[in-house]
Amino acid sequence: MFSARKKRQNFAQQSGPVFVGTDNIPPSSPPVPQSSFREDLKTVIGTGLRTKPRYAECWLVGNVGQLDIIEEYDTPNGHVVIGTASDGETEYNLLPTEYTCSDTVNSVIENAIEEIRRGFRKSGAYTDRFRMNLAVRDVLSADSDTLLMACGGNAQAAEGLASNICDIVYRYTVGLGVFDVLLDDPRLEDIYVDAPCDKNRIHVTLSGIMGGNSHLRCRTNLVVERREIMNLICALKRMSGLPYCESNPVLETDMRDGNARATVIGYPLSPNGDAVSIRKHSSDPWTITRLIANGTIDAYTAGLLSFLVQNRATLLICGARGAGKGSLLSAMMLEFDKSTRILTIEDTR
Repeated sequence: MFSARKKRQNFAQQSGPVFVGTDNIPPSSPPVPQSSFREDLKTVIGTGLRTKPRYAECWLVGNVGQLDIIEEYDTPNGHVVIGTASDGETEYNLLPTEYTCSDTVNSVIENAIEEIRRGFRKSGAYTDRFRMNLAVRDVLSADSDTLLMACGGNAQAAEGLASNICDIVYRYTVGLGVFDVLLDDPRLEDIYVDAPCDKNRIHVTLSGIMGGNSHLRCRTNLVVERREIMNLICALKRMSGLPYCESNPVLETDMRDGNARATVIGYPLSPNGDAVSIRKHSSDPWTITRLIANGTIDAYTAGLLSFLVQNRATLLICGARGAGKGSLLSAMMLEFDKSTRILTIEDTR
């Protein structure tokens, strides 16, 4: 008994006083911030937060406030922030217009989408934007007071909001959803969705960042559900009339009036699900001089390529996906003499 008490006394003398509670903290100890745990918890949870409207099938992940901003600009249907994340990755952070709407406005949008889909099931679908806008306007007539209140009684703002809702409803019924928002970005050149889509972020390739000629591949803050990919595939099948199934697991077709080309690979070639690649075509044709101005090749290389083409040399152009094979080939074809007949053979299987 005595030895046990003595051991406890010796332990207390060696280890110093033990403080229980915050009232007994000695003055020499630094104060504990009252909000440190709450802020740390917010930081930990914030990195895993995902958000989306109920009618959308694309999640926004990450926190734009944690990016070291490189560039920021608006697109026709969203706001883009390009920056460097804390892990060193370059991120393309997109905020679509519909994700900024209030709960009241999103309820109106959701109701309009359901009404349009219900009409499709009854009388069939139509895909032209004019008829779609008329149908959406008819649905919105019942919610005109709600939209007016959402705009603070400003009739002009309410009319602009109704026009935006028409565009949003079109995107989420017969359109391509979030892919329409991405394709409207003039700086975006490629879109990649790796399988499984709900476990991987969308990646994109950009050009002209910071006013330069650089091409940058970066991740986005977008994660799409499988239903969004299936909607995209159905739209591509409708546009092209091509099959897509296990016996035909590759679908390649032009889209958006030929301004982009989509490739979809499914099971069994892609065991983890459907993988999508979308390439936007340049509005201006690539030429040798444009490649020089873009910094892709120098003048000496351009002269050599032009010399080889004019002397009918055999050339092999190869490279990884997105390396610029098609751009270089199209530029070199313009070096042929106008009297030269060109025979093009393409594998379209």
